[in-house]
Amino acid sequence: MACATIVFSTNAAVRWEFCGGYGVDSGTGCYMDVKAAKLLEKRMEREPNYFMKLIPEMEKQQVNTWSWLNLRLEEASGLNVVWFSSGFGDGGYNCFVGYDAAGKPAKLITDFGILNP
Repeated sequence: MACATIVFSTNAAVRWEFCGGYGVDSGTGCYMDVKAAKLLEKRMEREPNYFMKLIPEMEKQQVNTWSWLNLRLEEASGLNVVWFSSGFGDGGYNCFVGYDAAGKPAKLITDFGILNP
């Protein structure tokens, strides 16, 4: 997979800005908000091997060389985490926000550095 994307709106991104990055040490990246992260942290404190249960669930959505999982952590709030294979696996990956013509975020992309311009 060349990138992972969150689409905030259907508006076209007309400008991109670097917004940070993250390290991967399991061949898997994810997107979640702060509330979901806190809930996931509590769950993993209760069940230290929780992540190992998710790998088979990710593999159910496997396509060729990558897999993914959209896991709802809590039904009432709708909090979720989206896990995905991270390009070449472990390493550091840059993230970019694409802004629409009105200056509002339209997309968030993690570039896995697979395609070179």
